Amino acid sequence: MAGLAAADGLELTAERAMGNTFNAHQLVHLGREQSQEQSREQGREQGLAERLLQRLYHAYFAEGRPVFDPDDLAGLAAVEGLDYDATRQALKDGSYADAVRADEAQAAQIGISGVPFFVLDRKYGISGAQATETFTRALEQVWRSRGPEAASA
Repeated sequence: MAGLAAADGLELTAERAMGNTFNAHQLVHLGREQSQEQSREQGREQGLAERLLQRLYHAYFAEGRPVFDPDDLAGLAAVEGLDYDATRQALKDGSYADAVRADEAQAAQIGISGVPFFVLDRKYGISGAQATETFTRALEQVWRSRGPEAASA
């Protein structure tokens, strides 16, 4: 897998710790909240949540770093501009635990039982690692399902 990723210019290491990503999911919610606050204050989207998610992916999949412990996660968040101590405390307090549990409940309700799982247009799902053609067909189906107004957009 690492060889295939490298051939496409992607970094991937097979040497990585396994663990519970509940805290990482809480961090994503924190990043989303902070991003919305920055957007309101500065009148534009900062993309903090997206940058934070990409940082988590890179740390775990490319660098093989753990993304489970509040201290590790706060360090990663600090790289993206979040306050280390406030982030660590929010994770230890479980400030976003209810939001993560709500995500889990919604996933279970629509039949998601594993990762990766991709949801398109809040209606269509693709389970597991799939070929590019599978995603292309799914995206085309979603586009067609949106009707004639989507074609003129």
